[in-house]
Amino acid sequence: IVLATRYIAGNFPADPGELWRMVWVGGIMSVLILTPLLTAWLQEPRFKSTRNFEHFIALAFVAAITYTISWIPMGSVAGIPLIYVLLAPLFWIGMRFHPRSTSLALFILSTIAISGAFVNYQQSETFGEMLFGTEMLLETLAAIFLIFASVIEERRAVTSVLTKHVSQL
Repeated sequence: IVLATRYIAGNFPADPGELWRMVWVGGIMSVLILTPLLTAWLQEPRFKSTRNFEHFIALAFVAAITYTISWIPMGSVAGIPLIYVLLAPLFWIGMRFHPRSTSLALFILSTIAISGAFVNYQQSETFGEMLFGTEMLLETLAAIFLIFASVIEERRAVTSVLTKHVSQL
């Protein structure tokens, strides 16, 4: 689809390596961001937790920090890079909620970050390089936090089974 679209638009890069990189990064991005979101939320489209307010606050933190990083040219506050501040609500979501919430947070993060890349495009670098860097960061965060949320969920399941076995004794 990407090749046909670029060919029709007349925006076919001369370097095949650049085209391969764009297609590869886009494919990985959809596998790491969209697939977990769709598989998690199409089964049960509603929050099933009683902590809906906490969900909202955590997702709002992710959105606000991502907006500040991506849309406002502010790289750090008090000498602390904001990308480190973004890790706190992602860990919070990964530990407190189910992987469904993590996939939603990563989707919100990706949507805001990529739209911010389009809005704040600087002429100092090519758009492809800037978008490639943004997508690689998002893919790295997605891999880390999806694994983290899965490990926490597995721990919850094992703890639940262990508690049932202990109560039977």
